Amino acid sequence: MQTSTRLLVDFLPGLILIYLCGDLVLGGIMLLTGLQFSLHVIEVISGLIAWGWFARKMLLHATLPREITLRRRATGFARDLGLGVALLLIAILLAHWVEQHAHTLLAALRQSGLIGGLGPGVFLVLPLFFLMLYAVARVRHARMIRSDGFTPM
Repeated sequence: MQTSTRLLVDFLPGLILIYLCGDLVLGGIMLLTGLQFSLHVIEVISGLIAWGWFARKMLLHATLPREITLRRRATGFARDLGLGVALLLIAILLAHWVEQHAHTLLAALRQSGLIGGLGPGVFLVLPLFFLMLYAVARVRHARMIRSDGFTPM
């Protein structure tokens, strides 16, 4: 079986199971508490979970070089997590701004079928988030190249 087919066969059942469990948990929370979740929020969370699941499966199927020991700062994970949350909030705010200020563009996109009734929120948040993550990674990579390197042990 081809590698891409194996990846797809490994990826899809898990993703479907994650979405099913997520829907059941949200349905249970809504039944028990009466809270109503916005479809925008559910779709953005689903997209982030799918991205994480895909990245995990890609790494499991990848052929990687041998591991090297990296120097890690104690605050590295918390800082990166904070940066991710901040970038996600910025993406949400930018998508909301577009929804408020680009009525003619949105009407044209809806009429042509490029976006549905969910509006630009769901379809802009994830691409903006990933674009900003890419930009941050490029900046960090450029800084790392200029700084003193290290040799693996």
